[in-house]
Amino acid sequence: MILKIHRVLPLLPVLLVFAGCHKKSPGTSPSKGAVCQDLSPAQCFTRGLKLEKEGDPLFWDYLRSACDKGDSSACQVVIGRIDEKVKSGIKDDGQIEILRTMATGYCQRGHAWACSIKYRIFSNNMDKKREEVKLAMAYHQKRCREGGVIECKELLDLLPMVRVVFRQTYTVTQLEINTLACERGYGEGCYNIGWENWRKRRFDRAFEFYSKACTFGNALGCTAYVSNVRNAVVNGFGDYQSKNVALKTLCDGDNLEACHLLGKGHLKGWWHRSDAVQGAAYLTKACLASHFASCDALAQCFLGGRGVKRDPRKAFLMLTKSCADGQNRSCVALAEGERQGLFGDKSVQKAVDILRATCKSNRQYTRPSYGRYRRRYYNDYYYFNSPACGMLGNYVVKNLTNAYSAYNGERFMTNACSKGHQRYCFLVAKYFHRIKRSSYYYLYRFKSACDAGIVESCQTLYGIYSRGDGLPKSESLAREFKGKACRLDPSLKLCK
Repeated sequence: MILKIHRVLPLLPVLLVFAGCHKKSPGTSPSKGAVCQDLSPAQCFTRGLKLEKEGDPLFWDYLRSACDKGDSSACQVVIGRIDEKVKSGIKDDGQIEILRTMATGYCQRGHAWACSIKYRIFSNNMDKKREEVKLAMAYHQKRCREGGVIECKELLDLLPMVRVVFRQTYTVTQLEINTLACERGYGEGCYNIGWENWRKRRFDRAFEFYSKACTFGNALGCTAYVSNVRNAVVNGFGDYQSKNVALKTLCDGDNLEACHLLGKGHLKGWWHRSDAVQGAAYLTKACLASHFASCDALAQCFLGGRGVKRDPRKAFLMLTKSCADGQNRSCVALAEGERQGLFGDKSVQKAVDILRATCKSNRQYTRPSYGRYRRRYYNDYYYFNSPACGMLGNYVVKNLTNAYSAYNGERFMTNACSKGHQRYCFLVAKYFHRIKRSSYYYLYRFKSACDAGIVESCQTLYGIYSRGDGLPKSESLAREFKGKACRLDPSLKLCK
């Protein structure tokens, strides 16, 4: 096929590189026929890699010659360079044909990766592309059935192109591909099916596939399982009370978040057979592996004598060590213990000193914003956004300290809430509700904290809707938030 000159000219540099024609570098550069003539395949391959690192265009000749001499590593590198070019996106038909010819050549030599690349090079014409995608799907489905994880990953990589070409049947095709990949042990396929089932509110099926994905080593599957168990407890999705079995498996595989949630669930009574002693044991395991949230929860167990023998001294030492290691939440728990007198005499001043020192040492500075849209309150206190600062703000608005104004106290809690610390979303919402501010300021914060598992926030919303305190009275909403509160903590008085 004779290409038009105006279509060949833009491809001239690529043609020269792929064909082995190039401008010789300064010095005594060998001709194409002399490349690797006196070198072994391994030496030729090493020389090609060195030239590539130096930016010498001769590297391509050396790598191809090493591959022709039988060096499998050189062949893999050459095919990898072709794959990189294909994935970068090709708009020129001439370059598409060149790459397809090269991939076909290496495929005929027995390189399965090159065969996969050959089928993943698509034309710009939509009619041709539709047929090429069908062939690619058939080929990669066969490879996935006969192969393993790598082959199934290549199949899932085709999904974006399938979405473009087959929009009407994409949903069915996507399910078939993910199911096949999951059956062959590729975790991402299981995760995709789990996500789709969760979206359709088939919660138990979603947990089943998330568990499979995690078993196959997919980190997203593990994370989704753990985070959605908490979500299921709050909202009563599926049979959440039996999820401790899969969490135990994850915990045995050293997933510390699973150990933490499993222990917390045993202490709160989330599971069918909850046991406070087992809960403390799981928290101990996670704490010994430096999961600081579990250490804080275990310290609370020692303070209350739940699952372990009551020992305030041990709790004090644990929180002090974690606080000294820079764990902000541990410092907050330590300050609260001092304020409430859990370690001895009550001392509000000690609590304030701990929070002030921690808050100032954990200020998170970012580049300031200058210009006409700079916020008026954009001063030093804007950066007081850690949990310690949020609790300090709570002390300020409760008049436990006069170190800062009520405005700054409110700002500290708001800053901490905006950083995702939901406990302080609840505290600032409670403050706004107490001073009779508009529900615009507190309602969404209450709901956000409740959905994140802050049981006090769910309780407050139950009280607001059952009494009509600041919002219209609503029995249905009161029942909804009462249910959430009781699932999070069945020992509450309102649940009995």
